[in-house]
Amino acid sequence: MKQETNEPKERPILFNTDMVRAILDGRKTQTRRIVKNVAEIEGSIVEGVRPMQIGDLLWVRETHLNLNDFIGFDDPDGPDYYYRASHPDLKEAFPTLPLQWRPSLFMKKEAARIWLRVTNLRAETIQKISETDAINEGIFSKYIKLFAETRWRDYTSNDQDAHGYWRCPVSSFRSLWETIHGPGSWDVNPWVWVIEFEVLSTNGKPDYWPGKQTRVDEEAERAENFGELHSPPLLDEVMERQIAADQATKTEGARL
Repeated sequence: MKQETNEPKERPILFNTDMVRAILDGRKTQTRRIVKNVAEIEGSIVEGVRPMQIGDLLWVRETHLNLNDFIGFDDPDGPDYYYRASHPDLKEAFPTLPLQWRPSLFMKKEAARIWLRVTNLRAETIQKISETDAINEGIFSKYIKLFAETRWRDYTSNDQDAHGYWRCPVSSFRSLWETIHGPGSWDVNPWVWVIEFEVLSTNGKPDYWPGKQTRVDEEAERAENFGELHSPPLLDEVMERQIAADQATKTEGARL
């Protein structure tokens, strides 16, 4: 029997609504997070400062609400969660209810529907991102008839026509980065953790994922081993022993 070692940790991770949609659409397989301890990163990676390990599970915090909180119904089946990324028009569907979306920061693990698994982790400066990685960050693309080519969204622009899209994926990602971290944050060129991941589930925590090992209950295993060493004799063996003992007693009595 196998004994589990180095069990992956479960960690929360925040995504805004656009990026949650990118995950659900299968466009996003990477995310970049600013390194907190830069001094220990420059030149080499220090294992102790890694925010996570390959194989760790990430449960996504996203904007959500529990409908039961607003209808005054204590559902015996549990909460009735809705997610802004999938139900942006929920308030219009329930106009008489004072619905309020709950910020992703306050999501509890039990409400998480999206679970990810870390497949790679490395550190680099933000401006080292390649075009391929920029696309894997989940930036939105659109075919522009005017230019007869695919272009990528400018997240700092409200234009939905050709003028609201970049020809270069990296420029699109730069606009996304600055909407999250503020104007000029790209020019600072900070060190970031590049987290690559795979989607395990969009319907709650999965029961199984690649690389999951069999959990062993050590007490049960010891009990099982003890049973194998001290298993009771079969019924036939007991009877044979009893007959032999009775015969020995009779023989001893005859001698006396």
